[in-house]
Amino acid sequence: MNIADTQIDSEGMLLIARAVATTKISTLKLGLNQIGSYDKGIEALKILLKSTELKTLEINSIGLEDNGLATILNELKNSEIKKIVLSSNNLTDRSGKELVKINNKTIVAVDNNFKDPEIINKLKVR
Repeated sequence: MNIADTQIDSEGMLLIARAVATTKISTLKLGLNQIGSYDKGIEALKILLKSTELKTLEINSIGLEDNGLATILNELKNSEIKKIVLSSNNLTDRSGKELVKINNKTIVAVDNNFKDPEIINKLKVR
């Protein structure tokens, strides 16, 4: 399902997450929406990560920051998600170091998110 670049905010994302959690959707593209790293946006991401059917989640350019990623990291580690696209967010090497520890996921995280070459080499960066 592609709902990227549709001007969805965190409140709208929460409604979508609750609906998607009960479907058999395997890919969800949410990039270029202003979901953010706080409250409802993070709650929505947690719901999506708990979905057993969702295998690919594209959350590029949603305004995700280190604190937001840290909040959802446990759900990401334990999720059924196999591929997560995090490019063009406001992530730093701090997040990169935590993502490296998740070795059963394909993490696509490019576009100036990480500076440390070791992190870039360890993540499946494209």
